This record gives sequence, structure tokens and C-alpha cells, in this order.
Amino acid sequence: MDAKLFIDRIETLRKTNGLTQEELAVKIGMTRANYSRLIKRPWTINFKQIADICSALKIEIGQVLIEDYILIKEQKTWYKEFFEISIIHWIHDYLPEILKLYKHNLAEDNLTISSKKKKSTLSDYLLSRVKGEIVGNLLSIDLEEVLTNFLINRDIIIYYFSKKEGIIWVDMINESDHHHRGFKKFHPSLVIVPSIPILVME
Repeated sequence: MDAKLFIDRIETLRKTNGLTQEELAVKIGMTRANYSRLIKRPWTINFKQIADICSALKIEIGQVLIEDYILIKEQKTWYKEFFEISIIHWIHDYLPEILKLYKHNLAEDNLTISSKKKKSTLSDYLLSRVKGEIVGNLLSIDLEEVLTNFLINRDIIIYYFSKKEGIIWVDMINESDHHHRGFKKFHPSLVIVPSIPILVME
């Protein structure tokens, strides 16, 4: 899944609501130039910005995050879809801190979060960071319970999609039905520049 999809949906919904880019930017406390920069560089958008935009457009966040949202909501499966995508976004938003939390060097190996202890650590950390980022009719949920229960049957694998470009893929796997959902994003701080061998003249 590509971040450009979220930007395209936001722009479509903005136009549907009859707002100019400048008007939407003002509503979310951003300058027109910064908003323009954001839609031109979709890989930089974070979950809070998506939530703020949806709040300004008075729409459910699922309309941006979930393809065929209306159909899925009618089928009562939107809740699962929403949290799968949200957790993947949160992991991307706080990835450097999460790597430190697990004392893990992604350049050496993938980070797999599958044990009960690792999942509990992730759940506790995300809970401490994302409170207040849920919007709409999800404000009343018990986020701690949802995160804990949601991760029980799901494993997280984080790995480099491209070390040279600093693109990280976060993959969520539901072991019960082998369902995968992944999302890649550019992380400037995790770009790995290949070392150039030094030639010694004899």
C-alpha cells in the first residue's frame, strides 16, 4: 500500500466538500505552502495529520484509510480494517523510538514482534503515544483493551524495503487466516549509504 493513495482520497474528499487547499490548510492549522508540500510528498504524512484532516472535513477517518470503506462498513468488517491500518501507521510514525525500545538494529535483521512479551511492550508503548489521535465515534473505546486484544492473533514484521532509499515496510500478519496487510514509508533517518572501499596504493 502506498501513502499516495491516502493523499488522493483526501484530495478527492476535499473537492467533494467544496474546499480549496488553502481553506483546508487553515482548518488544520497549516499554511497553504506546507499543505501543498505535504500532498507532493505523501510519504511524509503521519496519522495525526490524517486524523486532523478528517476532523476538518467532518468525515470518518476510515474513509481515507480504508478502500471501499462504505461497503466494508456495511459488512461490519470496518473495525478490523481500521485498526490494522492504524497500528501500521503508528508503528511508522514512531519507528525510531520503537527500534530503540527493542534495542534492535534493523540494518542487521528484520524486527519480528510475535511473542506475547514483545506484543505487550508494543501495545503499552503505542498506548502512551497515540491517545487523542482517534477521532469520530471511536473516542469512547477502551484503547488499551483494543490494542491488547487486537495484537493477540497478529504478528508484526518490520524490514527494509530499500536500505539505500530508507523505505521501511511494516507488515501485519493475522495467523488465524494468514491475512497480510503492509504499508511502506520513507524514513530519512534510516537511509543506509553503502560504504565505499578505500583503495590503498602500494
